[in-house]
Amino acid sequence: MVDGYVRIRTGERKPVAAKPVALSGELVINPAAAPVCTLYDFRGDEVSGMGGMLASGYETAPLPAPKVWFNFDTLSPVELSPGYYTLVFRISAIGSDGLERVFRPAVIIHVEGGCA
Repeated sequence: MVDGYVRIRTGERKPVAAKPVALSGELVINPAAAPVCTLYDFRGDEVSGMGGMLASGYETAPLPAPKVWFNFDTLSPVELSPGYYTLVFRISAIGSDGLERVFRPAVIIHVEGGCA
């Protein structure tokens, strides 16, 4: 299941965000297990050099759906060709019930050719 969609042009950078959602109560991102993300191409293959990347940041307060983001760059660490990609986050969060959960939200990224 896809949790979001982002359109970005080749040469651009922008934050891509995902939110783990608590069924009830609140979540706190587990700082001991820093959120990471991996980029996959349209075939579902991991893009070389874009696996297990640390998230750029995350909300630290207890929230029903805390945001995690990655500053996505179409030119670094790998120059991406135009097309469709999937950025999958791995987020460990502790619920208000004290239980740790792992979320894997996915965001479709449409890389369009050339800056306007």
